[in-house]
Amino acid sequence: MKFFHLADLHLGKTLHSQNLREDQEFVLDQVLQAAREENPNAVLIAGDVYNTSQTSGESMEILDNFLTELINMGIAIYMVSGNHDSAEHLSFGADMFKNAGFYLSKPFHGEVVSFSCQDKFGKLNFYLLPYITRSQVKRAYPDEQEPKTMDEAMKLVIKHMDLKKSSRNILVAHQFVTGAQKGDSETISWGGLDGINPDTFSKFDYVALGHIHKAQKITDKIRYSGTLLQYSFNEEGNSNSITVVDMDGEGSCKVKKNPIRPLHQLLTWKGQFSEIIARPTTLDYLRIQLTDKTEIVDAYYKLKAQFPNLLLFTYRGETMEAKEDDRALPKAKTPLEHFMDFYKQQNGHEPSATQLKLVQDFLAGEVAK
Repeated sequence: MKFFHLADLHLGKTLHSQNLREDQEFVLDQVLQAAREENPNAVLIAGDVYNTSQTSGESMEILDNFLTELINMGIAIYMVSGNHDSAEHLSFGADMFKNAGFYLSKPFHGEVVSFSCQDKFGKLNFYLLPYITRSQVKRAYPDEQEPKTMDEAMKLVIKHMDLKKSSRNILVAHQFVTGAQKGDSETISWGGLDGINPDTFSKFDYVALGHIHKAQKITDKIRYSGTLLQYSFNEEGNSNSITVVDMDGEGSCKVKKNPIRPLHQLLTWKGQFSEIIARPTTLDYLRIQLTDKTEIVDAYYKLKAQFPNLLLFTYRGETMEAKEDDRALPKAKTPLEHFMDFYKQQNGHEPSATQLKLVQDFLAGEVAK
């Protein structure tokens, strides 16, 4: 069984107001070309398909075109929702689409959907687990002891899975596993409560993960594919690729990475104005940090004319930065604002009016004490 492992497409995302549709279509076309050459049996997409739960028509069109090409090639697709997705929206048509070889996770209420297929070695089972939280797991299994950590929650979920020990089992999920190297685009709960021990997945022959943007191996059988694009200047050093997995009859995997070339590079240039303005024109996405000690009149506009895709611009010279004592201290956030930020980072959307009222009432009670 050969399959591609992808994740964190973040369709619809912008980079400092720059629309990334052409960039995303450019890398997805490379996935399609690789599929024509490699002829995989399946493509696994491990969550954060969209960048927000409120998906745009444009981003849905990109996904539709990509999936249609894969289905026309006879390639099965296994896809789960991530914390940026709406699990309900992404699962629309799940029962209908599976007839075309497109298999989707469903909103988590305690049961993890699974699908089986055959290769020359025998049977394989794909388990599709959407992004989950401890509170969801607690609600799903009211008769079980409440999980105190995400690792305990995941152990409960796996306990309730109908795992077939006599055949090979593959899990597609979108979670943080302890030991993963995260970047600025991912968040982890306070105290490391979101970390899942890799040993918790020991019953699976391969775990295809999303959520962390940097491609990396946790163990021989647990991997993050990373993104196909760099979505932050802090991801500038990341290499983007397709994770290609070839599994034998014993569940052992040979893994390789097919490099992905971006339409535009993300580049940070630091130096004096005269040095940078002398560089050749480029359409790459730039972050420019000037080190001049004196102000350059209309520096931004001059650089923007030379480099149309200048996205971030700062001065780093001493005379262009306020002294530490002169800087206004940022306004401290209220507990409610902290909650709103945390909830949106974890779930990809704001809490409902009912959830917000519960938190407001709780906080009001804490203040009254």
